[in-house]
Parts: sequence; structure tokens; C-alpha cells
Amino acid sequence: MPPKSGETTVFRPSPGTFGGSTGTDAGLTLGGSPHRRVMPPVSFDRHAKHAFPLFVELQSYAADMAASTHTHDCVELVYVVKGSGVHHIDGEPFPLIRGDLYVIDEGAEHMFHCETDFSFYNILLKVGLYDAVERERIGRLSPLTAFLLDRHGRVAPGTRPKTTIPPPHSDELARLLERTTAEIAAKQPGWESLAKALFTEFLVTVCRLSMSGGSDVSDVGEGPVARALGCIHERYAERLTLDDLATVAGVSSGHLGEVFKERTGVTVHQYLNKLRVERARELLAQTDLSVTEICHRSGFEDSGYLTRVFKRATGLSPRAYRRTLATGKR
Repeated sequence: MPPKSGETTVFRPSPGTFGGSTGTDAGLTLGGSPHRRVMPPVSFDRHAKHAFPLFVELQSYAADMAASTHTHDCVELVYVVKGSGVHHIDGEPFPLIRGDLYVIDEGAEHMFHCETDFSFYNILLKVGLYDAVERERIGRLSPLTAFLLDRHGRVAPGTRPKTTIPPPHSDELARLLERTTAEIAAKQPGWESLAKALFTEFLVTVCRLSMSGGSDVSDVGEGPVARALGCIHERYAERLTLDDLATVAGVSSGHLGEVFKERTGVTVHQYLNKLRVERARELLAQTDLSVTEICHRSGFEDSGYLTRVFKRATGLSPRAYRRTLATGKR
């Protein structure tokens, strides 16, 4: 049985999962040093142990643990519900934070390092879950679900479907996956139909949020955290202080700092830096702007600070990251 929501345990991979054996010797490492040795593909059938083409479970890791580099023989979705870390996909680093959703293609090499106690829903999906009409309807909703349009369920080359869902929507989505996980684990009569319905609600809700801007702008619900998040996503390129955000949220800075970390799992400063690193990474990959210009456009006060924060989040300096992309050594 997977851990209950909110419970933090060290995940010990079973045969066929990330490490291929129990314990930390093959599947997990201490200190965040990723293993370059790629394990055999994680088999859906061996991992799920059922014929139904959907498997969902909650996995939890202790701080400073890392999973070995591995691949899957099907599409995988990763939805973060607690903590922070770095996710390496085909060698490219991405900061991880609560509310992140990644769609990872079959065969893509990936691993992650946990900076804090870390929990995420691991979703393994075969395209046969949906018929042709359903794949067309859901696949055209968003780039996040476009893999369903491919009859083999492959992610389009050159794309990295990913979004970040802020509270309170991130909590609602986690509850849907919690129910999906419970249905699959209990296998009561009719579990396949209910698990598919719950997971479909999760997918469609994510697509609607990404289309409406609910994953990026201020319309993310009521309350001080929602108002602060809206301000952060709209004004991350400006100089923002905790006092500025507290004024927008209508509460004291002390109260905002406390409830913000309770809801998101990180401090206001950490969340803001994560968002700025994501923007800097996009600009480095998609433009020829200088690091100094990218520094200003992504909200960092100077290029030195950008370099320190970027390297801490991704393992590379901004210039090294751009060189890596340019030479194709992802």
C-alpha cells in the first residue's frame, strides 16, 4: 500500500521500479549524486501487477535522496505534492516544486534529487486506457495531453509537456489522485471504471487550468496565499519583497510567510526563485539574449546572484546550461 497523503517515508523500490532492488544500494543514493548507470526500463506490467492500463501510487522520499537514472516502457506522469528538488530529464535539469506536473515520454531517461522531504504521485499510463474518440477529445485540449493523439502514446519530439498548478487547485488535483490511488489499490467491484473516471477528471481539470491561465496567473482562488501567488506570477520580474506580497494579500508579512509555506511546502523566497529560474531557463533555451539581459527579465537583481541560484537549482551555471543545449549534450 502506498503511504497516506501527507505521510513522509523513505521509498524503497521493489524489483522493476527505479532501482531494481530493495534498499538504497541500487535505487537511491545519499547526497544527491545521480547514478549515470541506466537501469532496464521500468515495466508497466511488472510494476502495476494488473492488466488495467493505468497505475497510480504515491511515493515519498526523505530529504537529500536521489533516484537512479531510469526509463519506462510507457508514458509516465509525475505530480509533485510535497517538497522540492531537481528533476533531470534526458540530462536536462528542471527545478521541482509542489504543484508541478510532468509528462515523460516512453524511453526518456530521468532521475531526481530531493532537496527536502519529497512526495509525488507516479502515474503510469498505457494509451489503451482510452478509445480513439476519447483520445481525440482529450488529446486536443492541451499540449499536456497531446501524446494521446499519437496511436502509440508518444510525446512529440522536441516538446517537454510540463506545468505548475498553484494552490488551491494543486490540492484539489492531489485529492483526485488520492482517490484514484485508493481505487486501484483496493480493487473493489467496478474499480477500473471509477479509477478511469477520476483520472480523466484530473487530466481534463489540468488542461482547463492551463487553457484558462489558472496555472500561471492570479485567478487561483481566494485567500492570502492565492492573492500572493497571483502577484508573484504576474510580477516575478519586478523587485518583490515579503512586505509587498503581504500588502497585496491583506495580511501581515509574518502570517503570510507561515501560511504560504504551509500551503506550498516552500518559503515565499524559494517559490519566487524557482519561478525566476524557470523563466531564465526558458530564455536561455529560446533566445540569444545575454545572461545580463536574462537576469533582468527573469527578476534577478544581478547576474552573479542569478548564477548562484540557477546553479543551485539545476547543477549548471546559466552559460554552461546554454552551451549544453547548443552542443546537443543535454
